[in-house]
Amino acid sequence: MSFLLRYDRKRVREIGPDRACTEWLLRCGGSVRFKHWGSFISNYNTIPTGASGQFHIEEIRAVNACITSEGFAYLDGLSHLKKIHLEKCDQVADSSFARCNKVKETLESITLIDLIQISDNGLAYLAGLKNLKQIDLTRLSNVKNREAVMKLLKNELPQCTIIYNDEHPPAFELKEK
Repeated sequence: MSFLLRYDRKRVREIGPDRACTEWLLRCGGSVRFKHWGSFISNYNTIPTGASGQFHIEEIRAVNACITSEGFAYLDGLSHLKKIHLEKCDQVADSSFARCNKVKETLESITLIDLIQISDNGLAYLAGLKNLKQIDLTRLSNVKNREAVMKLLKNELPQCTIIYNDEHPPAFELKEK
């Protein structure tokens, strides 16, 4: 199965970046919301068909998903991505956020919760995402100097609201039924 989760440049060329990114995220247990769509899709069989470029990812949501840093290469070419929510994705590492630079022109909001591999260095990459308006950080156990990270982000992104709140509740997907 891991071969399905790796970046596939050929597939991106065949079907376009939005469709390829959608396939990757859904195979990994994430979900996407397309521009002008009200709801997320998380079932691979509900990916809309149509010409490349007809559907654009506006929001990514990955909760307890098996996405990896390597897969963040799928962000390249997403021209409408505004929001990313990552929670309890244990394979997401600092290098993931270096790849977010590919969507720096459109990304407005990022939420990072319970990501055990993310450190101060990973959060520092967010300072280059100059269009961010909202950053929500929660329970990032590998961040050792929270105050320094917050100072850096606030200095580099003065227009951005940055919240570090360890009391934030878990995603609804994680609550016991």
